[in-house]
Amino acid sequence: MILVVGSPSYASVVERLDDLRCAHTLDDLNDIKDEVGISIDDISMVMFTGGEDVCPEFYNGSDPDGISFTNRNRDVNEMALFTEFVRRGIKLTGICRGFQFLNVMCGGEMYQHIFSHAGMRHDVYYPALDISNEAMSTHHQLVKLPKDAIPVAWSVPNRSHAYFGPKGVLTEPPEREIESAIFPAFNAFGVQYHPEMMEEREPGRIMYEEIIAEFYNMDIADFIQKYGGSKDERRGNQASTAG
Repeated sequence: MILVVGSPSYASVVERLDDLRCAHTLDDLNDIKDEVGISIDDISMVMFTGGEDVCPEFYNGSDPDGISFTNRNRDVNEMALFTEFVRRGIKLTGICRGFQFLNVMCGGEMYQHIFSHAGMRHDVYYPALDISNEAMSTHHQLVKLPKDAIPVAWSVPNRSHAYFGPKGVLTEPPEREIESAIFPAFNAFGVQYHPEMMEEREPGRIMYEEIIAEFYNMDIADFIQKYGGSKDERRGNQASTAG
């Protein structure tokens, strides 16, 4: 079973992989078990979905000017789910806010506001594959990865002309605007863009569906080897994108 945390509209890109169920809280998992006899131990992968920004307090940030649009109750509920899934070694993935949430839970921070990614199409480059594809973006924030995260894809070129950092103030630009990453210690992978908003025949969506199917079926070490590049490339990419 694949568990979708949040909106089921994101599930179209994984619905071919396994049966789907939706939840928002730990109590929902108990309801699923009561209704259909499926427990948390039957979950093969969890997808965190889009929506509000993650509260800055959860990455030691602050927001003096109110540029983040948050839902603290959602963050708290999803943190409880995340903790339980990590404890059990379940694979985790995320789209847009879901990717941002995983980034924060895995030790990263957020640029609280950037430009030219909301409602935009742009190219995303996968260095390990040396492939670029167009993707759909709707986000106004950007991940600042923890040091042990492995970048998988980034915007080409950088699009924003200004970056408001974890404290809500203008800060230095990142070397790359990350669109996808792996968090090895947490068995997690996500994307910042929106494959579910793209047509099924679009190359960018087709590539995402191929990648998420391999994440679902592969050992994490094999997935990292294929999509994270060589060890030397990973070290270079991590050094240039870490928060």
